[in-house]
Amino acid sequence: MKGKQLFSNPAITAFLMSGFSISVFLSCLGCAAKIQTQNPAELSNEKNLAVKAQSDAHDTTARISIKAGDKIIYANLFDNNTAKSFIKLLPITLNAFDRIGLVKSTVLPQRISDEGKRTRDYVKGAIFYWPEGPEVAFCYSDHLPKTVVDIIHIGLIESGVEVFEKYSGEIYIALAENK
Repeated sequence: MKGKQLFSNPAITAFLMSGFSISVFLSCLGCAAKIQTQNPAELSNEKNLAVKAQSDAHDTTARISIKAGDKIIYANLFDNNTAKSFIKLLPITLNAFDRIGLVKSTVLPQRISDEGKRTRDYVKGAIFYWPEGPEVAFCYSDHLPKTVVDIIHIGLIESGVEVFEKYSGEIYIALAENK
């Protein structure tokens, strides 16, 4: 009888369910971080080759500069509708914040095209769009086997991605001249 009364209160039910949801989410993240099917160096190399193949398979539509503090890095955006939609927002200043030690994420002022292929595969240096945010993220790590949400790849950072490891704050993104 007491159990029935406990769950008949909507506030208590919501509290218990939110705690349960959070614990399931955190345990899944913990499991994902520990899953390794092979040597991490081999996995990282395979991922880098996969992105290289992806970037070779896709024409690039634009080159951008990303200013984080006093550092400027460059990236190439893929020739897809999502990247083209992102370009229409440039130049733009966004606030970058950390998500699970994997990416610096930025909330866009509006949604952009989400017509691209969704995946959970990623590599260090990838730039991707998460439509549900709507967020664009800059991946500075490769410690998880997959992302925890579906993403759409829109580009690849040329070099200097380590700038995002310790930086949080405003970033300025603009079109840059091609090499």
